[in-house]
Amino acid sequence: MLKKTLSFLVLATTVLRLGSLVYLLLLSSTNLPAPVLVITFLIMLYGLFLILKRLFLSISLRNYLWFFIIQPAAITINMIAVKATTPLQLSLYEIIVVGTFLDILIAVGAVYFCAGGIRKSYVKGIGADKVEN
Repeated sequence: MLKKTLSFLVLATTVLRLGSLVYLLLLSSTNLPAPVLVITFLIMLYGLFLILKRLFLSISLRNYLWFFIIQPAAITINMIAVKATTPLQLSLYEIIVVGTFLDILIAVGAVYFCAGGIRKSYVKGIGADKVEN
């Protein structure tokens, strides 16, 4: 259940941000600096990789954990870059590409649940080893 929820969260985040990024690039009238666009694009490529891996192979909670650790760091860097370089007038699509504080909170919650799931499976594995011996 946890993996399904996390995969849906990765899918929603990736599709929404990548769609907004493509729209802004096709519109070609964005106020965002280039590093913000590049960082967002790289994070979304990793999200697409996770989605495709989930479709064709099995995926571990550690993969989701890395995505939800990297994403808030990238959002924080994007927020700092936007605050330092652009005016406060941003469109909705630009706000989606940059990310918000709510995105950071959701990612921190996902990290908490991923770490709990990893710890729980590790403890189950240790208990199984003791029973077998």
